[in-house]
Amino acid sequence: MQELMAERNAIKQDLNAAIIFKKKVGRELAKAEYEYKKERTKAMHRAMIEGYKGSSPVAATAVYNLIQGDEAVGQLRLIRDTKRADLDVTNERINQKKLELRIIESDIEAIRKGQ
Repeated sequence: MQELMAERNAIKQDLNAAIIFKKKVGRELAKAEYEYKKERTKAMHRAMIEGYKGSSPVAATAVYNLIQGDEAVGQLRLIRDTKRADLDVTNERINQKKLELRIIESDIEAIRKGQ
């Protein structure tokens, strides 16, 4: 029973750490999303007004596809997508810890009932 209680406490600590990390990553994702969209919009405007990589101005319908290859936009998209993946992994870790906690608490309850 003591081992189960200690394991439960360790899982709770891990869960709390994961929740704090999720908050941090969520904020980083929001910032990365903002930076990506800001740079994407700038690149779109540049392409429509000045042209794309030395070409004449580009039609609005073609701009979005063209700027996907822009290095600055691509780099910011990579950062955003990496943060999004970090957030997904953190959510999975939280769900895993919740499940572990339920199993341990079920075991503790079974021991208390004498099962």
